[in-house]
Amino acid sequence: MMVAFKGHNPFHCRIPRKPHPNGTKMHAICDAIHYFCVQFLVDDKTTRTVAEIASILFLGNVLPGMTVITDRYYTCTDLVRFCMALGVGIIGSTMSIRFLSKHKFVGWDTKSELEQKPRGTFQVRKSRCGRVANIIWKDNGIVRLTCTSGSSVRCKVVRRKRGKASFLVNAPLAAQMFDKYFHGVDRNDQLRGSNYGLALHFRAQKYTVKMFLGMWDIVLSNSFIVWRILHPRDRKKHRSWWDQVARALLEYNPDGDPDYRPYGWRSVPKPHKLTPFCRGNAHRSGNHRLERKQAECAMCSTTLKRRRSSSGCMDCNVALHPGSCSDSWHSLSPEERKKKKPRYRKLDFEIG
Repeated sequence: MMVAFKGHNPFHCRIPRKPHPNGTKMHAICDAIHYFCVQFLVDDKTTRTVAEIASILFLGNVLPGMTVITDRYYTCTDLVRFCMALGVGIIGSTMSIRFLSKHKFVGWDTKSELEQKPRGTFQVRKSRCGRVANIIWKDNGIVRLTCTSGSSVRCKVVRRKRGKASFLVNAPLAAQMFDKYFHGVDRNDQLRGSNYGLALHFRAQKYTVKMFLGMWDIVLSNSFIVWRILHPRDRKKHRSWWDQVARALLEYNPDGDPDYRPYGWRSVPKPHKLTPFCRGNAHRSGNHRLERKQAECAMCSTTLKRRRSSSGCMDCNVALHPGSCSDSWHSLSPEERKKKKPRYRKLDFEIG
């Protein structure tokens, strides 16, 4: 995996054939069926061998009896020996210079002879111990495979051409397994590079920010894969998943504080009733009615202009105008209410 970044980066790596050649390289191991990223390792440009990288990635993730499928960057003698020691099978494409068979294949030496071979032809050679097989298979090009699992039984693989119907090509069983289960890391890269990927669409000047966003994209792609497995009948999988992710981020409470509200939080207005308040038992002259008083509205009053109201909320102990002032006040968080509260003395509300 590559996290694109062109600035100063101590982990900078350049791979010309990648869609984003400059950036930070990550060694990853993914599930072959659901493309779930099991573990990744940042390439810190040390002198680690392929077997050492595999030992870190395989620890606790790969069990004896499983089969690992690798590309030609990782397939080498050290990795094959390491997998054989763990009891893990391996099927990997191999570079011509790393091909494990030292003896020559009959009729596969010159380029002219390779072009004359029909598509679907393959040859198999085994090592002296009989546990490692080397396969040369003529597909659209020349494919070299090194495997300790699978077999050379003849089977069929599907091939397609633009504007033409699909057709079948002869292939060994190991090549069929390689063609079917090799796309785990590539499909995970496609999910990370889609519209919800942050590392590609967010510009950052620090390489640490880019690396964090790249790791965050891996977390997002894994969560979407799990959501898709748990909700197979949901037609709007992507939209439903995004709604749940946004809701979980907004409701996240790190310390378990019951009064914690994130930035920009707005709750549903509470059904508090506004009640008129009065001055104790004082009476007006001539009229035996309670003398109503007014207090500054907690929502619309400012230092320049004081707006008074004769009603308020008994639960919040503040004066409020009915309507928009009451709805806006009850949608604020407790911290914002303390900033807007004009006075803290107890108000006398009329009961009944």
